[in-house]
Amino acid sequence: MDVDEFCNLLMDRIEANIKSTSDEDLVKRNFGGVMSNEIIGKTCPHYSEREEPFFAVSLPVANKKNLEDCL
Repeated sequence: MDVDEFCNLLMDRIEANIKSTSDEDLVKRNFGGVMSNEIIGKTCPHYSEREEPFFAVSLPVANKKNLEDCL
């Protein structure tokens, strides 16, 4: 199991254990985000946008000095 799989499993289990409580959205509030994927046509006016929730962002780290370079 890699770190991403472990994190997803941990968040899923926390969410399952706090379901139907006053803190039901605790994980999403504190660890989640929303990423927007946009598709814009170069030669036509077509535009598409889709939002996807996430708990982790994959970043390329090879030959990078710090987190800011990865972003």
